[in-house]
Amino acid sequence: MEFGNRIKQGRINKGLTQQEVADELNVSRQTISSWENEKSYPDINSLIELSNKYQISLDVLLKEDTGMKEYLEKQMVLKRIKPIGRALIALDLLLVLIMTLNVFDIIKVRGVAMLVMLTVLLFTLYPLNRFNDFELELTGRDRFPKLIAFLSGKWLWYLILATVLISIGSYFVFGVDRLSGYFTGTAAALIMLKVAVKYRKKAER
Repeated sequence: MEFGNRIKQGRINKGLTQQEVADELNVSRQTISSWENEKSYPDINSLIELSNKYQISLDVLLKEDTGMKEYLEKQMVLKRIKPIGRALIALDLLLVLIMTLNVFDIIKVRGVAMLVMLTVLLFTLYPLNRFNDFELELTGRDRFPKLIAFLSGKWLWYLILATVLISIGSYFVFGVDRLSGYFTGTAAALIMLKVAVKYRKKAER
């Protein structure tokens, strides 16, 4: 008997419905069904609650179930690398802020320093993407679902068009080269993100 069958049998032995268990664990009934059919696994806190509720030891619940053990191991890894992901996001936001302030001459960063910042920004995008893929595989949800939806939608093209027009206007109307370059770079980055999301969704099919 594997994990899903064990928790299903434990629920039945206690005379509980999936909805009753879901209400006590603050999850949906579909989540309980998914656990019992082993389409997904509970996190460690939910696992402990199930163990207490059904009066089944964790050793028995996990016995000979490699899928659940692998899931818990991945959860531990995810928990440990989350601070790294947050640090990378904070670093990227800081770099973008510095480059933005540089455009408006609030601070001055030139030459090699700017090249280093751009390089660091580009190189941190890859581990962030891999981190998001790992979390998606483990939890079934994106860390930035609204951002992914926006990048996949038609409105992004309107934003890219507006950014390009601002860039052209900055150069030909106001004669501000750096501002034009900033918006040109922004437009290029948005196009790259759009293409990356498109191919990522294609690869998932």
